[in-house]
Amino acid sequence: MSIKNTDKLSTEAKILAAAEQVFLRSGYDGSRMQEIADLAGINKAMLHYYFRSKDLLFERIFEQKFISFFLKYKNYHQVLCRLTIKYANTHYAHQFAAPKPIFTAFYHQYGA
Repeated sequence: MSIKNTDKLSTEAKILAAAEQVFLRSGYDGSRMQEIADLAGINKAMLHYYFRSKDLLFERIFEQKFISFFLKYKNYHQVLCRLTIKYANTHYAHQFAAPKPIFTAFYHQYGA
């Protein structure tokens, strides 16, 4: 199976469309680059030419979805700030000596 209307899409667009489907269906850990390449109708070497790793590919899709989601909101900068702080506190707190006060102060300054 491959992405529909492939003649109208660039190779990069085919890859992103295929990767989005695979990530949604299988999750990040269950996704394989070969499956994405097959769905995009390209070989794995071509996929790695455009995106050197699954991390970079996922990051690109996440970034696109993240931006399109928040641009729909009138006060998206406040929503973005709140979610960024929440994400940072959840996923990066272990990397700092006293992360919660830093991120919380930032949130109160810019996100409230």
